[in-house]
Amino acid sequence: MKMIMRLGLLLLCAMVINTKALARFPRNWNSHIECTNSLQCAPGHCCTISATERYSYPRCQKLHEVGDYCRAEGPLLTNGNMTYPDGSKPSDVHLEDVYLLFCPCAPGLVCDSDERICRQPSDMKDFNYLKEQETGSNKSDD
Repeated sequence: MKMIMRLGLLLLCAMVINTKALARFPRNWNSHIECTNSLQCAPGHCCTISATERYSYPRCQKLHEVGDYCRAEGPLLTNGNMTYPDGSKPSDVHLEDVYLLFCPCAPGLVCDSDERICRQPSDMKDFNYLKEQETGSNKSDD
């Protein structure tokens, strides 16, 4: 009798744990998807998705500012269809040029490859003011 009670209790615990695990995943993922590309985000933001979480959903995040972490090799982008545990068809969620993990530096900032943080170009060790002036004047001539 004790063995049956223990098995029943074990089965009940397994059901509760399984129910809690399923509750983490929303039934309708489409309501949690903020973007499928960066054009859908507000100015100063980009569309990102986690590469470390199995069922993460894309969301808009702020572009990185001075002092924020950046990827020296350049931002990673992803394209493709996403499938979620609620049975959404892969074609329902198509990602286009979505950043993996985090946004790049905001316009006008550069990623310092030594320290891996966003900086003003003029704060860089090898910044050339004359070269920057040429580049700036060429942009205004267009």
